[in-house]
Amino acid sequence: MAFPISKRRKISEPDGGRSIYRACPETFFNGAEMKAKALLFDLDGTLLNTLEDLADSFNYSLQQSGFPTHETESYKQFVGEGALKAIERALPEGEKNPEIIQKVLSVFNHHYFQNCFKKTKPYEGILPLLEKLKSEKIRLGIITNKSQHFAEQTVLYYFKNNFDLLIGEQKSFPKKPDPKSVFYALDYFQVSKDEVYFIGDSKTDMQTAQNAGIKSIGVLWGFRTKKELIDNQANVLIEQPEKILKYIL
Repeated sequence: MAFPISKRRKISEPDGGRSIYRACPETFFNGAEMKAKALLFDLDGTLLNTLEDLADSFNYSLQQSGFPTHETESYKQFVGEGALKAIERALPEGEKNPEIIQKVLSVFNHHYFQNCFKKTKPYEGILPLLEKLKSEKIRLGIITNKSQHFAEQTVLYYFKNNFDLLIGEQKSFPKKPDPKSVFYALDYFQVSKDEVYFIGDSKTDMQTAQNAGIKSIGVLWGFRTKKELIDNQANVLIEQPEKILKYIL
């Protein structure tokens, strides 16, 4: 598995240094789409159901820091933009200062490191899908706002060598929906925008695809709602992982 930061591969600036944000065409799926050569996946809520382990660790960190906890379902709206943002959303009003957030984050990181495999599992149908995609020689990458350390830990544990590229939250890349990580992946895989799809469960993922000018597939088994995906211009919605094959082969 290639983790791009450890590779230290020199990547040219996208579009010769011009603005990397651009509008997404109204539709890509018009009957003339090109076969995919690469797929980029979100992680939490798309490949892995991490909700309970995340909620347990966030609640533990809040409780240990003297703050009220939340129902597990609440974390579907809290997570998706990195742990710092999740903690900020979970803290009571008036307690969202940087010092408190860092204190809670420190407890969270320690607890999640020891407990991130207890309840997490791949969504039904994901493992057979990955096997099929690999047999079709499609390059597979993950772009997530989960920290690089935890992303590597969970991906290696659950998926071993299924993925060719993993970009998590780190200093070298801004978080989604900034498209810099997508442009890196395009260069890394040596594919065009017409040959790659971004697959995710949230508005952040759909916005990432739009900002990069690539096609998006919204999944309905994840943390966020169908309405959120539609409102953020998902090019297509699917209810089961195997349905991805209809659009990319």
